[in-house]
Amino acid sequence: MTPDELTSVVTAHQVAISRHDAEMAEIRQILAATARQTAVNQEAIANLTASIHEFRNLVADYIQARSEQS
Repeated sequence: MTPDELTSVVTAHQVAISRHDAEMAEIRQILAATARQTAVNQEAIANLTASIHEFRNLVADYIQARSEQS
């Protein structure tokens, strides 16, 4: 392999490594954003579940009060 060929191969390899590093950085950013969104979604689900339980209790109290009036 001539020095010019070797230089060309090394340059191509360095470009590929740089591209890979950039892609990995983008993947890490996407993973971090996904983790943040997952946490937000879990909190929203917990809040919704609590609201549903509270509503269920209110409906049960209302039904009981109505049945006691009859």
